Amino acid sequence: MKKASILGLVVLLVLGIGLALAACGEEEETTTTAAPETTIAVTGQETTTTAAAPETTTTEGAPAQEPLVFKMASTFNENETGGLITQHFIDLIEERTGGAVTFDLYPGSTLGDAPEMLGLVSSASVDIIPFGHPAAGADLPLLLFPMWCPGDQQTAIDYFNHLVFENPESSALILAEAEAHNIKYLGFVAGGSNVFGAKQPWTSLADLKGKKIATGGMIQAFQSIGFEAVQSFPPDTYENLSRGVADCFQMGFSPTVQMKWYEVAPHYMYDGTFAAGNPWTVNLNSWAKLTPETQQIFLDVAKEMEAWSTALTLQAEGDAVKALEEAGATIGILSAEDRAKWWDALFRVFIEEMCWPGAVAGGYTDAMTTVLSAAAVFTNTDWTPPAQ
Repeated sequence: MKKASILGLVVLLVLGIGLALAACGEEEETTTTAAPETTIAVTGQETTTTAAAPETTTTEGAPAQEPLVFKMASTFNENETGGLITQHFIDLIEERTGGAVTFDLYPGSTLGDAPEMLGLVSSASVDIIPFGHPAAGADLPLLLFPMWCPGDQQTAIDYFNHLVFENPESSALILAEAEAHNIKYLGFVAGGSNVFGAKQPWTSLADLKGKKIATGGMIQAFQSIGFEAVQSFPPDTYENLSRGVADCFQMGFSPTVQMKWYEVAPHYMYDGTFAAGNPWTVNLNSWAKLTPETQQIFLDVAKEMEAWSTALTLQAEGDAVKALEEAGATIGILSAEDRAKWWDALFRVFIEEMCWPGAVAGGYTDAMTTVLSAAAVFTNTDWTPPAQ
């Protein structure tokens, strides 16, 4: 698949995962009920997340870090959840390095939109970015594995860590691909939960069979489980729901509440998947300017940001649940059977549309199979590589 085609598909996914960040054992089965007053029941159970205590980094006797100003570009606005996460990362680095490393932050796509971020950091036009990596799927195809994970928020982050850093086979391929673009990944952050919502009360996916679902992409995934897919980008979905162009939707939870979709489609169900990603991505030449001790500070902070971003995301989702409750909307969670059905469709169609065509055209099906097989094993998904 040519780069332009891949980017055309991937921009639909960037809308979803970007909005999710901007907003923000066996699970107990529930039916649709009024939204609870608790923090948030993102897996069918109450979840409490506490950010990890900062680790102490000792640098006595180490060569002093020469003062550096790192230029950082971000697509997030400063007051968005993603912007708050970015600023906290900066604050911790500046504090832990005693001000030896400071940042010039260019937020809100000041220096470029999501598709331009890789070029900025790869060329050292900037030193570091919180990377909305789906927009660079044509250039970093091995990192473009299915970006959601069933389970809970920490499991979604663990999924990225496993494939990119821990699994020997997949990590070797993904990190070599990054090195070829003169970049290094430091860690990942939370992206939030995903939901289905409908205009009429419902308790299972079977109740929505034949309904028109508003979606910006992954049309075949929805069709495979009985929906009639209607292309509808987020800014248009409220109106499409209110006018009857669509009957239901699926997207990241918090942004749907921010856009008040519950006013026209008030019956929500968590779909059992969570997003993660946005790796802290640094230019390799910039990385080489840091002493080993300072590099370790960056790695430690990136690790701490997992828990911090998860706590912030859960707080945002708790606020979203309260908004639903106050509006008289309802929220539940899909049954285990429906969650498995949806995940299987999502995983399979994402690979068919986003991963495999480019791998065939580019001649890297073996590498892609290695990465996707690791993803399937981690998520306990039955997957066989497509016939070539």
